[in-house]
Order: sequence, then structure tokens, then C-alpha cells
Amino acid sequence: MVFDYSPALFVHFTTTQRLETFLGCHVRAFEAFGGYPRELLYDNAKTVVLARPDLRVDAAGQTLRWHPTFLDFAGYYGFTPRLCRPYRARTQGKVERMIRYVRESFFSGRQFVDLADLNRQAAMWCATVANARVHVTTGEVPAVQLAREPLLPLTGRPPYDTSVVLPSRVSSACLVAHAGNAYSVPYLDGGRRVRLLVYEEQARLEI
Repeated sequence: MVFDYSPALFVHFTTTQRLETFLGCHVRAFEAFGGYPRELLYDNAKTVVLARPDLRVDAAGQTLRWHPTFLDFAGYYGFTPRLCRPYRARTQGKVERMIRYVRESFFSGRQFVDLADLNRQAAMWCATVANARVHVTTGEVPAVQLAREPLLPLTGRPPYDTSVVLPSRVSSACLVAHAGNAYSVPYLDGGRRVRLLVYEEQARLEI
């Protein structure tokens, strides 16, 4: 995530693009920045909109099928989501340049123990390098510019519950399957309908 004015940068590495991970990264970014903007610009990803690219709305006004969970997330925080125009690379240029910057300045040749270690290093790099340098375009330090951003505050609002609820059924063998894993439940619950709450790093059953 990168701000348009600052341009302060947030980086978090994941191994999936699932919705719960996508929303969790938002929450982390908002916490790292100490707030969030009134508008966020997105690529036409399935975690944001559900229709085919040629049917997604632009500013002119066709009906747009937002992903309902994402739309609920945006409404919870009170920001307005906007979409890049399909097949128009210019509207995505700032993020694309930052991806190249992260790859070449941070990721290339870096050693890390696991994903958590990589993200600890990424957070430190953002704080001490990416957002502390004099930006070549603005001629200012992004962290200094960030302090002037009119961000919406996080105070008084608990983090959004980013879990995804999946209706499921317990098999006759008292197992619930998800993402290649089988979760066992008490034998008395065999055949029952359950709710599977999927978080970024775990799943939990509600019976």
C-alpha cells in the first residue's frame, strides 16, 4: 500500500491472496500508518469486485458488483473504494513502481528464516529506509509528508473481524474439510451443519 501524496509505503508478504489475508493486510497497514485515507484505489481483483473486467463500473456509471465482504469492510471504516480503469496501466503506475522498488531495494538477495521473520525485516526496512529516505520525485521524506496526511483515525474502533465464514457440513466420519485439511469434531456432531471461520493463519469451527 502506498499513499498518493506522501508517498509513504507499507509492505507485508503473504503466501495467499485469499480475502481474509487481503483484508488483514489492510488492517495492518492502517495500524502502521496510524490511520487511513478517505479514498483507496484498487486494481480489479476478485477480492474487491465480482463481475468480469469488461462489466465493472467506471466513473460513468454501470452497475458494479462489489464483493460483499469487502464492501462491508469499507463501510466499517468509512472509506470510499475506487477502481482502476481496466487495461489502463497508468492508473496503477505508483503501486507498480513501488513493487519494483521493494523487489530491488529490499527483497533481492535477502535471507530470512520464515514468513514472520521476513515481515519483521520488511517493517523495519519501511521505517528506516523506504519511508526515511528523501524521495526522488517529491524531494521530501515520506514519513514527514505522512504526518501532513489528513488520515481518518483508528481510535474508538476495534479492528474489523477479517475472518471469512464458510457454511459447511460435518461428514459421517466427523471431519470438516477445508483447503486440503480435515478437522475432526466430536462424534455427536457427525452430519451437522457448521460454520467454518477462516482466518489468515487458522480456521475455527462454530457448531
